Amino acid sequence: MFKLKAFSFLFFFVFHIALGHSFTFNNNAAAAFDKDEITVNVNDTDCAGADSGDSNYACNSDFITPQKLLDLTERAINRFWNRIPTTRLNLVRGSLVSKGNTFRRGQLCNESYASGTCTPNTALKVSSDILISCNCHKNNFGDSNVGILGVTIPNNYDGVAIKGSLILINGRHDGFHNLTDNEKINVIGHEIGHALGLGHSPVEDSLMYYSNIGKRDHLGWDDLDGISYLYPSSQPLNLNCGTVSLKSPNDSDSSESNSGPNNTSFFLLSFFSIVFLGFILRYGRRRFF
Repeated sequence: MFKLKAFSFLFFFVFHIALGHSFTFNNNAAAAFDKDEITVNVNDTDCAGADSGDSNYACNSDFITPQKLLDLTERAINRFWNRIPTTRLNLVRGSLVSKGNTFRRGQLCNESYASGTCTPNTALKVSSDILISCNCHKNNFGDSNVGILGVTIPNNYDGVAIKGSLILINGRHDGFHNLTDNEKINVIGHEIGHALGLGHSPVEDSLMYYSNIGKRDHLGWDDLDGISYLYPSSQPLNLNCGTVSLKSPNDSDSSESNSGPNNTSFFLLSFFSIVFLGFILRYGRRRFF
């Protein structure tokens, strides 16, 4: 009976470790902001009905005001990213900032959304923190409504440290505008996750899951694992030196993402943990069982 209990416990422990690291990054360097407090600002340019006669930049006739977008952003910050005890991260509501029409009309990447790759458009480089803007460029969202509610990319780096990230909300089509405020908050929260360095999660109950993002109103365990890895509340004890493949930090939200910490590190940690637990279970039972 004791052996069966021990085996069951060890199986649960290993199974939990195997499932616990599905999160991905939206860049190849596991990049993150190198500061604890990050401000989220909103471009003060209105998209509603702008450039209506221009096939490249035409916006939908209806869109929320920049002030409403800023208010919803604050609610997204507080609903998701400022409630995590395992991270040092603190997001702050910023203000409306004047960036002109460049961020409303600009193309996020030099390639179109369908290309699968992204070379950031330097004209939209964010100098610091996170900037949110409505945007209507057809190469960001397509000529017809293909269901893209927003696109995000950290587009200012210093080595592997993110200095600035840009979130563009789809003002070209009516998909975002037609959501409820609650669903808009969830979408903004999802895009902020990308701005912080997270990629899409394969776990369906995560905020960072790629599909149906308007319906998720809480963080899943995979979101918590990912953001805590990028922004830990304290420095972890470094028992071995894991490595992350470093190619280029210029991948966008839609690009292929790296997984979390490398598998060798997790295997070694799991192995030594199991050895330790086995020792306790074998010799400790004389005292406690």
